[in-house]
Amino acid sequence: MKEYTLYREGNSYKGQLHTHTTVSDGEITPEDAKILYKSEGYSFLAITDHNKYGIYEDFNEDGFIIIPGAELDCIPEGKVNHIVAIGDPETTKFKHGEQLDWWTYSKFQAQELVNYITESNNMAIYAHPYWSYADVEEIAGLKNILGVEIFNYSCEQCVQMGKGDIYYENMCHRKEKLWCFASDDAHGHTPDYCGGYLVVKAKELTHKAILQALRDGSFYACAVNYGKKAPEIIDFYVEDGYAKLWCSPAKSIYFKCERRVTSRLHADNEPLTYHSWQIPEGQKFVRAVVVDENGNTSYTQPIILK
Repeated sequence: MKEYTLYREGNSYKGQLHTHTTVSDGEITPEDAKILYKSEGYSFLAITDHNKYGIYEDFNEDGFIIIPGAELDCIPEGKVNHIVAIGDPETTKFKHGEQLDWWTYSKFQAQELVNYITESNNMAIYAHPYWSYADVEEIAGLKNILGVEIFNYSCEQCVQMGKGDIYYENMCHRKEKLWCFASDDAHGHTPDYCGGYLVVKAKELTHKAILQALRDGSFYACAVNYGKKAPEIIDFYVEDGYAKLWCSPAKSIYFKCERRVTSRLHADNEPLTYHSWQIPEGQKFVRAVVVDENGNTSYTQPIILK
């Protein structure tokens, strides 16, 4: 029996769930953000300006959709928490252009902010844990959170604090299911566009299909170190106790389980396109990390082992 997160059927769609425009503190307009991402081959985009919800229904067209969203933050006892909210235009309780009540929710605890987001029919993604100096135990304890950013391109470009691997690694041991995300968080103050993105395998390019695939973990996260593209993950699943992964040419493929239980295949000559590994008994999950010769990295979602 196969265990997997990537759907067995569907198409792959490149997307961005965290970016900013002149509506808050970004350098380009929402219209220009749409043009930029569409020109770079993206199929979906969430414009997540600070404390102001964006739906942008007029931007939707064949082959490209806008996912409604915003970025919210709270600072209880001086602890910084930024959380991205994304939703379905038909069911979100927030309105387009709605100025969200920062003066109220900035005083929330992190769980209260997540509750505020999810009770408004949105999904919550914890943003840039490294930049926030986040508390691993606190994030891992959050209920109803979809995932955490394992890579934030703007934080990496601006202050070299965008890599959240160590946070995610630790949280995977504390939470049964937590997806990893990569984003731009672009503001335009430095070259910070198109460096962190998702590839979602969904049944079709609609809001409902993309959001459902995100809930189910049918996607992988991409972090660009050089150029514009991270390795493509063609398939990843567990069958008869073996983890198996197919990818575009890569330098290294890692399988990761609990507490340093890992497998690494490194290419000395020919690039790698496949790796198989027998998972040790008693492991609760397995995930994969693929790195190309330029250091560009793709992260699968963890497969929960039954």
